[in-house]
Amino acid sequence: RGPPSGHRGMGNDLSCCAKRADEKNHIQRSISKNPKADPQNVSVEGPVRQPQSDKVGIGAYFERSKIGTGLVVKSILSGSPAYKTGKISVGDAVEKVDGHDVTAAKLAELAELLLGAAGSRVSLSFKSVTSDKVYTVEVVRGIPLPILYNN
Repeated sequence: RGPPSGHRGMGNDLSCCAKRADEKNHIQRSISKNPKADPQNVSVEGPVRQPQSDKVGIGAYFERSKIGTGLVVKSILSGSPAYKTGKISVGDAVEKVDGHDVTAAKLAELAELLLGAAGSRVSLSFKSVTSDKVYTVEVVRGIPLPILYNN
């Protein structure tokens, strides 16, 4: 299960499909002190998150483990590359991404490792929530980042 439709942020949760923009873009609008008298004169400036179509994810959302340390699978998008492996389960703890130990990583750090070019491969090692066994899967990236705008 992914974020609800129209979801603009994920609080402390960050997925492989979403990340913070490194650069802030700004838009300007005019705001009037009396919009009824002068509806065209409004001035507002603020950051806007632009889509980043060059990086895609695997279709899995992660969160900080509630019973220990590390990051665990929060949800998997149906039909996504993560789903299609048939091995990744909600609650599994991610341990390595392309050989990099992520047991102490922050969500943003995990996202940086998981995101990549569409069609590229990423190797992930998980500790199963049900058996405590470690398994490795190779996933082909293919879920675009969500497009978020500030209105």
